[in-house]
Amino acid sequence: MKKILHILLSSSKGGLELYVCRLMQKQAETGFEVYAFVLENSEVHKILAQNPAIRCIFGKPNRRLHWQNIRHLRKVLKAYQISILHSHNNIDVWTASIANYDKICKHFYSTYIMIGAKKKLPHYYFIYGNLEAAISTSLITNEAMAQNLAISAEKIRLVRYGVETEKFISDFQRREQIRRQWGVSENQIVIGTLARITRFKNVRELAQAFLYIEQKFQKKVVIWLIGEPSIAYSDEKTTIYVPEDLAIEQEIQEFIQKNNLQNHIFRISFQKDYIAFLDAMDIFVLASFDEMYSLSMIEAMLMEKPVIGLRSGGTPEQIGENERGLLIEQATPQAIAEAINKYLENPDLMKQKAENARAWALREHNWQNTLAEYARIYGV
Repeated sequence: MKKILHILLSSSKGGLELYVCRLMQKQAETGFEVYAFVLENSEVHKILAQNPAIRCIFGKPNRRLHWQNIRHLRKVLKAYQISILHSHNNIDVWTASIANYDKICKHFYSTYIMIGAKKKLPHYYFIYGNLEAAISTSLITNEAMAQNLAISAEKIRLVRYGVETEKFISDFQRREQIRRQWGVSENQIVIGTLARITRFKNVRELAQAFLYIEQKFQKKVVIWLIGEPSIAYSDEKTTIYVPEDLAIEQEIQEFIQKNNLQNHIFRISFQKDYIAFLDAMDIFVLASFDEMYSLSMIEAMLMEKPVIGLRSGGTPEQIGENERGLLIEQATPQAIAEAINKYLENPDLMKQKAENARAWALREHNWQNTLAEYARIYGV
Protein backbone atom coordinates (compact mmCIF):
# COMPACT_ATOMS: atom_id res chain seq x y z
CA MET A 1 0.00 0.00 0.00
CA LYS A 2 1.42 3.38 -1.03
CA LYS A 3 1.82 5.92 1.77
CA ILE A 4 0.98 9.51 0.86
CA LEU A 5 1.26 12.59 3.06
CA HIS A 6 -0.56 15.81 2.17
CA ILE A 7 0.67 19.02 3.79
CA LEU A 8 -1.94 21.77 4.18
CA LEU A 9 -1.14 24.11 7.07
CA SER A 10 -4.12 26.37 6.43
CA SER A 11 -6.43 27.81 9.07
CA SER A 12 -8.99 28.91 6.47
CA LYS A 13 -12.20 27.16 5.49
CA GLY A 14 -12.75 27.75 1.82
CA GLY A 15 -12.99 25.86 -1.43
CA LEU A 16 -9.29 24.94 -1.51
CA GLU A 17 -9.42 23.35 1.93
CA LEU A 18 -12.64 21.46 1.21
CA TYR A 19 -11.29 20.18 -2.08
CA VAL A 20 -7.97 18.92 -0.69
CA CYS A 21 -9.83 17.17 2.15
CA ARG A 22 -12.05 15.46 -0.40
CA LEU A 23 -9.01 14.44 -2.45
CA MET A 24 -7.49 12.80 0.64
CA GLN A 25 -10.74 11.01 1.44
CA LYS A 26 -11.05 9.73 -2.13
CA GLN A 27 -7.45 8.52 -2.16
CA ALA A 28 -8.02 6.68 1.12
CA GLU A 29 -11.04 4.97 -0.45
CA THR A 30 -8.95 3.82 -3.40
CA GLY A 31 -6.25 2.12 -1.33
CA PHE A 32 -3.71 4.78 -0.36
CA GLU A 33 -2.52 4.99 3.25
CA VAL A 34 -3.15 8.70 3.78
CA TYR A 35 -1.47 11.04 6.26
CA ALA A 36 -2.23 14.75 6.67
CA PHE A 37 0.18 17.37 8.06
CA VAL A 38 -2.27 20.04 9.24
CA LEU A 39 -3.03 22.56 11.97
CA GLU A 40 -4.75 21.19 15.05
CA ASN A 41 -8.38 22.39 15.37
CA SER A 42 -8.31 23.92 11.90
CA GLU A 43 -11.28 23.35 9.60
CA VAL A 44 -9.13 20.87 7.65
CA HIS A 45 -8.43 18.91 10.84
CA LYS A 46 -12.11 18.92 11.86
CA ILE A 47 -13.14 17.49 8.49
CA LEU A 48 -10.42 14.84 8.36
CA ALA A 49 -10.94 13.81 12.00
CA GLN A 50 -14.27 12.32 10.92
CA ASN A 51 -12.43 9.82 8.72
CA PRO A 52 -10.53 7.17 10.72
CA ALA A 53 -8.66 6.10 7.59
CA ILE A 54 -6.70 9.38 7.55
CA ARG A 55 -4.04 10.05 10.18
CA CYS A 56 -3.56 13.71 11.11
CA ILE A 57 -0.16 14.99 12.24
CA PHE A 58 0.03 18.53 13.57
CA GLY A 59 2.28 21.38 12.52
CA LYS A 60 2.58 25.02 13.54
CA PRO A 61 0.85 27.99 11.86
CA ASN A 62 2.84 28.51 8.68
CA ARG A 63 2.11 31.98 7.28
CA ARG A 64 5.89 32.28 7.07
CA LEU A 65 8.48 29.53 6.86
CA HIS A 66 8.63 27.74 10.22
CA TRP A 67 11.77 25.71 10.92
CA GLN A 68 10.01 23.61 13.55
CA ASN A 69 7.60 22.41 10.85
CA ILE A 70 10.51 21.51 8.58
CA ARG A 71 12.21 19.43 11.26
CA HIS A 72 8.96 17.77 12.32
CA LEU A 73 7.90 16.97 8.76
CA ARG A 74 11.31 15.47 7.98
CA LYS A 75 11.02 13.15 10.99
CA VAL A 76 7.50 12.13 9.95
CA LEU A 77 8.56 11.31 6.38
CA LYS A 78 11.24 8.98 7.72
CA ALA A 79 9.29 7.47 10.62
CA TYR A 80 6.25 6.55 8.52
CA GLN A 81 8.24 5.70 5.39
CA ILE A 82 6.18 8.07 3.26
CA SER A 83 6.62 7.46 -0.47
CA ILE A 84 4.58 10.42 -1.83
CA LEU A 85 4.55 13.97 -0.41
CA HIS A 86 1.95 16.38 -1.81
CA SER A 87 1.94 20.11 -0.95
CA HIS A 88 -0.93 22.47 -1.76
CA ASN A 89 0.08 26.10 -1.30
CA ASN A 90 3.04 28.37 -1.94
CA ILE A 91 4.27 28.32 1.67
CA ASP A 92 3.82 24.60 2.29
CA VAL A 93 5.80 23.80 -0.87
CA TRP A 94 8.81 25.51 0.75
CA THR A 95 8.38 23.55 3.99
CA ALA A 96 8.03 20.30 2.07
CA SER A 97 10.92 20.94 -0.35
CA ILE A 98 13.36 21.84 2.43
CA ALA A 99 12.27 18.90 4.62
CA ASN A 100 12.67 16.61 1.61
CA TYR A 101 15.91 18.18 0.33
CA ASP A 102 17.60 14.77 -0.07
CA LYS A 103 14.53 13.16 -1.70
CA ILE A 104 13.33 10.92 1.10
CA CYS A 105 10.23 10.54 -1.07
CA LYS A 106 8.65 11.93 -4.24
CA HIS A 107 7.32 15.48 -3.83
CA PHE A 108 4.39 16.82 -5.87
CA TYR A 109 2.98 20.34 -5.68
CA SER A 110 -0.51 21.50 -6.63
CA THR A 111 -1.31 25.17 -7.05
CA TYR A 112 -4.82 26.62 -6.89
CA ILE A 113 -3.87 30.23 -7.65
CA MET A 114 -2.45 32.03 -10.66
CA ILE A 115 1.35 32.22 -10.81
CA GLY A 116 2.02 35.85 -11.68
CA ALA A 117 5.52 36.68 -10.42
CA LYS A 118 8.71 35.19 -11.80
CA LYS A 119 10.35 32.75 -9.39
CA LYS A 120 13.61 31.84 -11.09
CA LEU A 121 16.30 33.00 -8.68
CA PRO A 122 18.71 30.26 -7.47
CA HIS A 123 16.75 29.43 -4.30
CA TYR A 124 13.60 28.87 -6.37
CA TYR A 125 15.43 26.22 -8.40
CA PHE A 126 16.05 24.42 -5.13
CA ILE A 127 12.38 24.66 -4.07
CA TYR A 128 10.74 23.81 -7.40
CA GLY A 129 13.54 22.01 -9.22
CA ASN A 130 13.35 18.94 -6.96
CA LEU A 131 9.63 18.45 -7.54
CA GLU A 132 8.48 15.38 -9.43
CA ALA A 133 5.64 17.46 -10.87
CA ALA A 134 3.82 20.78 -10.47
CA ILE A 135 0.09 20.35 -11.01
CA SER A 136 -2.85 22.65 -11.68
CA THR A 137 -6.36 22.25 -13.02
CA SER A 138 -6.06 25.09 -15.55
CA LEU A 139 -4.26 25.35 -18.89
CA ILE A 140 -3.59 29.05 -18.39
CA THR A 141 -1.99 28.36 -14.99
CA ASN A 142 0.22 25.69 -16.51
CA GLU A 143 1.37 28.20 -19.12
CA ALA A 144 2.14 30.69 -16.32
CA MET A 145 4.07 28.04 -14.37
CA ALA A 146 6.17 27.24 -17.44
CA GLN A 147 7.03 30.93 -17.81
CA ASN A 148 7.49 31.88 -14.17
CA LEU A 149 8.51 28.87 -12.06
CA ALA A 150 12.00 27.40 -11.83
CA ILE A 151 10.84 24.03 -13.14
CA SER A 152 11.16 22.29 -16.48
CA ALA A 153 8.07 22.34 -18.70
CA GLU A 154 7.86 18.54 -18.91
CA LYS A 155 7.21 18.40 -15.15
CA ILE A 156 4.07 20.56 -15.39
CA ARG A 157 0.84 18.56 -15.37
CA LEU A 158 -2.88 19.24 -15.82
CA VAL A 159 -5.40 17.48 -13.57
CA ARG A 160 -8.99 18.69 -13.74
CA TYR A 161 -10.92 18.99 -10.49
CA GLY A 162 -12.75 15.88 -9.41
CA VAL A 163 -16.37 16.47 -8.44
CA GLU A 164 -19.00 14.08 -7.10
CA THR A 165 -21.33 14.91 -9.94
CA GLU A 166 -24.08 12.64 -8.62
CA LYS A 167 -24.63 15.05 -5.69
CA PHE A 168 -25.51 17.97 -7.96
CA ILE A 169 -29.15 17.22 -8.60
CA SER A 170 -31.83 19.84 -7.99
CA ASP A 171 -34.26 19.10 -5.17
CA PHE A 172 -37.39 21.27 -5.33
CA GLN A 173 -38.34 20.86 -1.67
CA ARG A 174 -34.80 21.63 -0.47
CA ARG A 175 -34.61 24.64 -2.78
CA GLU A 176 -37.89 26.07 -1.52
CA GLN A 177 -36.98 25.44 2.11
CA ILE A 178 -33.73 27.42 1.81
CA ARG A 179 -35.47 30.24 -0.02
CA ARG A 180 -38.23 30.46 2.61
CA GLN A 181 -35.60 30.41 5.35
CA TRP A 182 -34.09 33.58 3.84
CA GLY A 183 -37.40 35.25 3.11
CA VAL A 184 -37.32 34.78 -0.67
CA SER A 185 -40.71 34.64 -2.34
CA GLU A 186 -41.58 32.41 -5.28
CA ASN A 187 -41.34 35.15 -7.91
CA GLN A 188 -38.02 36.61 -6.71
CA ILE A 189 -34.69 36.02 -8.45
CA VAL A 190 -31.71 34.99 -6.30
CA ILE A 191 -28.33 36.07 -7.64
CA GLY A 192 -25.55 34.54 -5.59
CA THR A 193 -21.87 33.89 -5.17
CA LEU A 194 -19.72 31.55 -3.09
CA ALA A 195 -16.42 33.30 -2.40
CA ARG A 196 -14.07 34.51 0.28
CA ILE A 197 -14.54 38.15 1.17
CA THR A 198 -11.24 39.35 -0.19
CA ARG A 199 -10.13 42.02 -2.63
CA PHE A 200 -9.58 39.94 -5.75
CA LYS A 201 -12.91 38.09 -5.42
CA ASN A 202 -14.85 41.35 -6.06
CA VAL A 203 -17.76 40.39 -3.80
CA ARG A 204 -18.18 44.05 -2.83
CA GLU A 205 -18.66 44.92 -6.50
CA LEU A 206 -21.41 42.32 -6.83
CA ALA A 207 -23.26 43.97 -3.93
CA GLN A 208 -22.82 47.39 -5.53
CA ALA A 209 -24.15 46.03 -8.85
CA PHE A 210 -27.66 46.06 -7.36
CA LEU A 211 -27.86 49.82 -7.93
CA TYR A 212 -27.30 49.30 -11.68
CA ILE A 213 -29.84 46.53 -12.20
CA GLU A 214 -32.75 47.88 -14.22
CA GLN A 215 -35.44 49.29 -11.96
CA LYS A 216 -38.12 47.04 -13.41
CA PHE A 217 -36.14 44.05 -12.04
CA GLN A 218 -34.85 45.48 -8.75
CA LYS A 219 -37.97 44.70 -6.70
CA LYS A 220 -37.66 40.99 -7.37
CA VAL A 221 -33.86 40.67 -7.13
CA VAL A 222 -32.15 39.25 -4.05
CA ILE A 223 -28.35 38.94 -3.79
CA TRP A 224 -26.69 36.31 -1.59
CA LEU A 225 -23.03 36.87 -0.72
CA ILE A 226 -21.94 33.56 0.78
CA GLY A 227 -18.48 33.35 2.32
CA GLU A 228 -16.20 34.83 4.96
CA PRO A 229 -13.06 36.97 5.12
CA SER A 230 -9.76 35.09 5.02
CA ILE A 231 -8.62 33.81 8.40
CA ALA A 232 -5.23 34.97 9.66
CA TYR A 233 -5.28 32.79 12.79
CA SER A 234 -7.73 30.42 14.41
CA ASP A 235 -7.85 28.15 17.43
CA GLU A 236 -10.60 26.74 19.65
CA LYS A 237 -11.23 30.11 21.31
CA THR A 238 -10.18 32.75 18.80
CA THR A 239 -10.60 33.56 15.12
CA ILE A 240 -8.62 36.49 13.71
CA TYR A 241 -9.43 37.61 10.17
CA VAL A 242 -7.08 39.25 7.69
CA PRO A 243 -7.51 43.01 8.36
CA GLU A 244 -7.79 44.00 4.68
CA ASP A 245 -10.56 41.43 4.15
CA LEU A 246 -12.34 42.50 7.32
CA ALA A 247 -12.34 46.07 5.99
CA ILE A 248 -14.07 44.89 2.79
CA GLU A 249 -16.65 43.07 4.90
CA GLN A 250 -17.33 46.32 6.74
CA GLU A 251 -17.66 48.23 3.46
CA ILE A 252 -20.28 45.75 2.25
CA GLN A 253 -22.26 46.06 5.48
CA GLU A 254 -22.11 49.87 5.31
CA PHE A 255 -23.24 49.83 1.66
CA ILE A 256 -26.26 47.68 2.55
CA GLN A 257 -27.21 49.96 5.44
CA LYS A 258 -26.66 53.22 3.57
CA ASN A 259 -28.87 52.16 0.65
CA ASN A 260 -31.54 50.41 2.78
CA LEU A 261 -30.95 47.12 0.99
CA GLN A 262 -31.39 44.83 4.01
CA ASN A 263 -34.23 43.03 2.20
CA HIS A 264 -32.27 42.63 -1.03
CA ILE A 265 -28.63 41.86 -0.13
CA PHE A 266 -27.77 39.19 2.43
CA ARG A 267 -24.39 38.34 3.90
CA ILE A 268 -24.41 34.60 4.59
CA SER A 269 -21.53 32.83 6.31
CA PHE A 270 -19.74 29.89 4.76
CA GLN A 271 -22.16 26.95 4.41
CA LYS A 272 -21.16 23.30 4.65
CA ASP A 273 -24.34 22.39 2.78
CA TYR A 274 -23.45 24.82 0.01
CA ILE A 275 -25.03 22.61 -2.68
CA ALA A 276 -28.47 23.39 -1.20
CA PHE A 277 -27.71 27.12 -1.46
CA LEU A 278 -26.52 26.75 -5.05
CA ASP A 279 -29.77 24.92 -5.78
CA ALA A 280 -31.73 27.83 -4.30
CA MET A 281 -30.01 30.38 -6.57
CA ASP A 282 -31.20 31.43 -10.02
CA ILE A 283 -28.00 33.06 -11.32
CA PHE A 284 -24.42 32.49 -10.14
CA VAL A 285 -21.78 35.24 -10.34
CA LEU A 286 -18.03 34.91 -9.85
CA ALA A 287 -16.28 38.17 -10.73
CA SER A 288 -12.87 37.13 -9.36
CA PHE A 289 -9.74 38.66 -10.79
CA ASP A 290 -7.15 36.06 -11.84
CA GLU A 291 -9.22 33.16 -10.50
CA MET A 292 -7.18 30.13 -11.49
CA TYR A 293 -10.07 27.76 -12.19
CA SER A 294 -13.00 28.07 -9.85
CA LEU A 295 -14.45 24.97 -8.23
CA SER A 296 -17.56 26.90 -7.20
CA MET A 297 -18.08 27.88 -10.85
CA ILE A 298 -17.99 24.20 -11.85
CA GLU A 299 -20.43 23.32 -9.07
CA ALA A 300 -22.84 26.08 -10.10
CA MET A 301 -22.67 24.72 -13.64
CA LEU A 302 -23.43 21.22 -12.39
CA MET A 303 -26.51 22.65 -10.64
CA GLU A 304 -27.51 23.98 -14.08
CA LYS A 305 -27.30 27.65 -13.13
CA PRO A 306 -26.65 30.39 -15.69
CA VAL A 307 -23.26 31.81 -14.72
CA ILE A 308 -21.43 35.12 -15.05
CA GLY A 309 -17.65 35.32 -14.82
CA LEU A 310 -14.80 37.76 -15.42
CA ARG A 311 -12.58 37.33 -18.47
CA SER A 312 -9.54 36.71 -16.30
CA GLY A 313 -7.45 33.76 -15.18
CA GLY A 314 -8.98 30.36 -15.92
CA THR A 315 -12.61 31.51 -15.98
CA PRO A 316 -12.73 31.81 -19.81
CA GLU A 317 -11.63 28.15 -19.97
CA GLN A 318 -14.75 27.27 -18.04
CA ILE A 319 -17.26 29.57 -19.75
CA GLY A 320 -15.70 29.45 -23.21
CA GLU A 321 -16.54 32.29 -25.58
CA ASN A 322 -19.90 32.74 -23.85
CA GLU A 323 -21.07 29.24 -24.83
CA ARG A 324 -21.58 28.20 -21.20
CA GLY A 325 -22.33 31.55 -19.55
CA LEU A 326 -21.61 35.25 -19.87
CA LEU A 327 -18.12 36.74 -19.62
CA ILE A 328 -17.67 40.33 -18.47
CA GLU A 329 -14.59 42.36 -19.38
CA GLN A 330 -14.28 44.32 -16.12
CA ALA A 331 -15.21 43.51 -12.52
CA THR A 332 -17.16 46.74 -12.08
CA PRO A 333 -20.66 46.99 -10.59
CA GLN A 334 -21.89 48.32 -13.94
CA ALA A 335 -20.46 45.41 -15.95
CA ILE A 336 -21.83 42.83 -13.51
CA ALA A 337 -25.27 44.47 -13.61
CA GLU A 338 -25.23 44.59 -17.41
CA ALA A 339 -24.76 40.81 -17.58
CA ILE A 340 -27.47 40.28 -14.95
CA ASN A 341 -29.86 42.50 -16.92
CA LYS A 342 -29.11 40.53 -20.09
CA TYR A 343 -30.14 37.30 -18.37
CA LEU A 344 -33.24 38.79 -16.76
CA GLU A 345 -34.37 40.18 -20.12
CA ASN A 346 -34.04 36.77 -21.76
CA PRO A 347 -35.10 33.67 -19.75
CA ASP A 348 -34.46 31.46 -22.81
CA LEU A 349 -30.83 32.62 -22.81
CA MET A 350 -30.54 31.69 -19.12
CA LYS A 351 -31.89 28.21 -19.85
CA GLN A 352 -29.61 27.65 -22.85
CA LYS A 353 -26.42 28.72 -21.05
CA ALA A 354 -27.31 26.67 -17.97
CA GLU A 355 -27.91 23.50 -20.00
CA ASN A 356 -24.67 23.95 -21.93
CA ALA A 357 -22.75 24.53 -18.70
CA ARG A 358 -24.04 21.40 -16.99
CA ALA A 359 -23.32 19.18 -20.00
CA TRP A 360 -19.74 20.46 -20.18
CA ALA A 361 -19.10 20.14 -16.43
CA LEU A 362 -20.38 16.55 -16.37
CA ARG A 363 -18.06 15.66 -19.23
CA GLU A 364 -14.94 17.39 -17.89
CA HIS A 365 -15.08 16.86 -14.12
CA ASN A 366 -15.46 13.55 -12.32
CA TRP A 367 -13.46 11.82 -9.62
CA GLN A 368 -12.76 8.65 -11.58
CA ASN A 369 -10.73 10.53 -14.19
CA THR A 370 -9.08 12.79 -11.60
CA LEU A 371 -7.90 9.94 -9.37
CA ALA A 372 -6.64 7.95 -12.35
CA GLU A 373 -4.61 10.94 -13.54
CA TYR A 374 -3.10 11.53 -10.09
CA ALA A 375 -2.15 7.84 -9.86
CA ARG A 376 -0.47 8.08 -13.27
CA ILE A 377 1.48 11.20 -12.25
CA TYR A 378 2.48 9.65 -8.91
CA GLY A 379 3.74 6.60 -10.81
CA VAL A 380 1.57 4.07 -8.96
